[in-house]
Amino acid sequence: MRVQNLPAFHRLSPSSLTLLQFLDGLATVLRYAVRAAFIAALVIGVVGCGSGNSGGSSGGNSSGSGGNTSSTGTVSTSAAENIYVVQIASNGVGTILEFPATASGSTSPTATITPGLPLEQVNTDQDGNIYIVTYQDIREYAAGATGTATPTRTLSIPTGAIDGMAVSPAGEILIGEDGGDIDEWSATQVGNVAPERTIPGYSQIANSLSPVIVANQVAIDGSDNLYVAPEGAPPIPPAVVIYGPTANGNVAPTRTVGGTGIVYGVTVDSAGNVYTAGEVSCTFTTGPTFSETCTGIISEYAASATANTPPIRTISGSATQLASLSGIKVDAAGNIYVVSIANPLATPESPAVLKFSATASGNVAPTSSFTSTAWTTPDFNPSLALH
Repeated sequence: MRVQNLPAFHRLSPSSLTLLQFLDGLATVLRYAVRAAFIAALVIGVVGCGSGNSGGSSGGNSSGSGGNTSSTGTVSTSAAENIYVVQIASNGVGTILEFPATASGSTSPTATITPGLPLEQVNTDQDGNIYIVTYQDIREYAAGATGTATPTRTLSIPTGAIDGMAVSPAGEILIGEDGGDIDEWSATQVGNVAPERTIPGYSQIANSLSPVIVANQVAIDGSDNLYVAPEGAPPIPPAVVIYGPTANGNVAPTRTVGGTGIVYGVTVDSAGNVYTAGEVSCTFTTGPTFSETCTGIISEYAASATANTPPIRTISGSATQLASLSGIKVDAAGNIYVVSIANPLATPESPAVLKFSATASGNVAPTSSFTSTAWTTPDFNPSLALH
């Protein structure tokens, strides 16, 4: 269950990385209670820390400046039309909120879906079908669904906390779990069936070849390559862990990409360029109320980037309004969208979606941004979907 006013345990500062990674591996099922108790007991004064809302899902229909190839073979270069996020009510039940991609300032959702269950993630495919992760399954809704619509399919999921979910252009579904596992289902699987492939995380099996402790956010491209923003194995986590289309079981990643700061979000465009969202520094203060201020950063890496390849560009600085970052997406016109929270320990949290142009670089203001009085408590790992 989502804990308010306490930071999530898997937001790490570089100085506390090794200890927190170890404890996180032990706290897969009870992460929220354990993390809250750990930080309340150990954090005194001001320390470097990340946001209480990590990750979020990514992948889905994200297609950047290279455009998006549809199932008919045509290439779209259009900007997104709709944005989807998750609002969690005080009783834990989630609602999917739809906003126009042109939204600016304080705005109201244009449509909602109310599954009547706690929600963890939202995503879309290139046809506009909407996918959610609940505490018991994955559900797919037809494009344009609203209200208490009936899902077109459901998939049972493993027991445990889900940190990220992505949908490929072909409809494969990928989830990232709190123990570092990643699971993928095909576009045609339905019901209580095993994933078509599973890669166990670092803390899940002995001698694991995966460096992923927590799959903070995941993405999947049209060739079925998997991208994970991890809490990685000591000493320093990579920004992105990448597996090829045939990777299955206890296998090492095809490659990793380094990064600046701690990364919590990842997405990929149709040209294979990789985008990350994270934080280069954070300040956390205690009592009488918790507060947290972070400096966020968006980085883009070339499709062939490995290890310590520098990013093609970064977006960061006071003008950007980037703070505690999570869900990140890129539309077919190359516009970048990210969820940013100025103080994720506040009540309400007041998340914002910031949009940057396809050519944005450096310390530049967003093209637009919006908040909503209907969106005050995002999913624990704030997710973002585009169509």
